[in-house]
Amino acid sequence: MTELSKGRKLMYEQKRSGNWKNDATLNNADLSELRNDYLLLAQATATGEKELIRERIARQEYQLSLKGSRFSQSLSAPSFTDFKNRVNESRGINNLISYHHTDKALYTIRANREGLFSFVDSAVGELQDIQDFTNKYFYAGPQAFSNSPGDYFKKAHEILKKYLPGKMDKEGDYIISPSGGLHELPFEALSLDDKGSGYLGVQHAITYQFSLLQLTAPGKAPAAAVHVFSFEKEHLGFPALPSAKEEANFLRKQFAGTYSSATATADSAFYNSLTEHNIIHLASHAVAGDSSQQPFIVLQKNCI
Repeated sequence: MTELSKGRKLMYEQKRSGNWKNDATLNNADLSELRNDYLLLAQATATGEKELIRERIARQEYQLSLKGSRFSQSLSAPSFTDFKNRVNESRGINNLISYHHTDKALYTIRANREGLFSFVDSAVGELQDIQDFTNKYFYAGPQAFSNSPGDYFKKAHEILKKYLPGKMDKEGDYIISPSGGLHELPFEALSLDDKGSGYLGVQHAITYQFSLLQLTAPGKAPAAAVHVFSFEKEHLGFPALPSAKEEANFLRKQFAGTYSSATATADSAFYNSLTEHNIIHLASHAVAGDSSQQPFIVLQKNCI
């Protein structure tokens, strides 16, 4: 019910922002204001001033996120039964984490293939340990980590155990719906043990959602349509690119993509590929200069 409530708040913000021309187009003035605030934050020395700037940045980033393509399709409130079905389908391959922080306790629900598990911690207070952790190791610069990596790993593991209670899952991505101060916590940087043998973000892909109501498409997204053009042998006076073949093979396996030899690709075939694939990866030669025929990409016969 908490996640449905979070989703209702998000839908309200979308409706209130409905006059934007294009959800995927960000206003340059907004970006400029945000950039200026980051500059002010870097120059600020007083603690109080830094906190005010960080709060302003957080508000601006939230508003900008609503304008991004992530919310290009408005959400609609499902029935509670439909919502449970979405969660159950997604938890079959993912680890869902839902938080609800109040002035009395932190409520956590973990949902994965093994079931749904709830935790209540009435001693977290205002999440001061998260604020101290992020201020010391992320806002203040790299000195604290550089001076004592061991202290970081110990603290990062304590934070992980406290805010990800229960059995850690070895498989599946994490989808996290934070609450309150937990929005500030970089879960990717939490340590799997106090020795620093690995980070949560290395072992698992982590995504964040304002509400699990955004689980509109349970499971993993389909592989991107990637096409690779690889320059693997000498052609038109240009040498073969070292490791181009290995690079192409890696991408084909990683994204289930397709492949063409750049030296055997006609201009027309190249232009056609631009309309047929989501992503074009060029492991080829490109030349830029002052000539009217430049810049160009080296293909079969012509340099385009």
